[in-house]
Amino acid sequence: MLLRPLFITSFMLADFLDDNAFFGARQILMSSASSKTAYGTAFCLQDNPAVQLIGLTSPGNTEFVQSLGCYSQALGYDQLGSLDPSVPTLYVDFSGSTSLRRQVHAHFKDALVYDCYAGSAQNQDYAEPDQALSGPQPQPYFAPYQIKKRNADWGAAEVTRRFNEAQLAFIARVSDTQQPWMQVNEHAGLEAAQSLAESLIKGDINPLEGHAVVLD
Repeated sequence: MLLRPLFITSFMLADFLDDNAFFGARQILMSSASSKTAYGTAFCLQDNPAVQLIGLTSPGNTEFVQSLGCYSQALGYDQLGSLDPSVPTLYVDFSGSTSLRRQVHAHFKDALVYDCYAGSAQNQDYAEPDQALSGPQPQPYFAPYQIKKRNADWGAAEVTRRFNEAQLAFIARVSDTQQPWMQVNEHAGLEAAQSLAESLIKGDINPLEGHAVVLD
């Protein structure tokens, strides 16, 4: 329930980037790297030798992101400046933060080959054209477009087969008993749901935790 609605986005995003040869990038920088959609994408790309995956996250989540093993490097947002600005870089924006986007563009300048707006873990604002940005303008990613393309390329049955195979592997890894990527907590009732929602909005949720609410 917690993973299936998100993983189709992750799987098709990874395929979209690979299908476009990562727009010439040698590394992919992902914001909100502790989010399930972000690390689902990283899971799909972790064995691709063409690019390195760098996860950007809040300082308190760097240890969790590094422990996933699907990112080659985990950095706090305040460590962005430590990255080599000359390396061709693709930015995948899961945070929706305008200020972070501007920092990424200012740091990499012409080495930023593509800015992929994949969604927002922090706000509901779409990345509008920003004349203050150097380099490429953010481009929204929409999974159904890539699904439609791959249905034409491979046929719908093959798309479904590949997706199901990847999804089962991802769910198995997330729920691994020895080193799980998510521990599920169950909450009962509307009051518990309200408290949980408030914690989520404040960013007080441990990235290792998944939450299900039973409204009975």
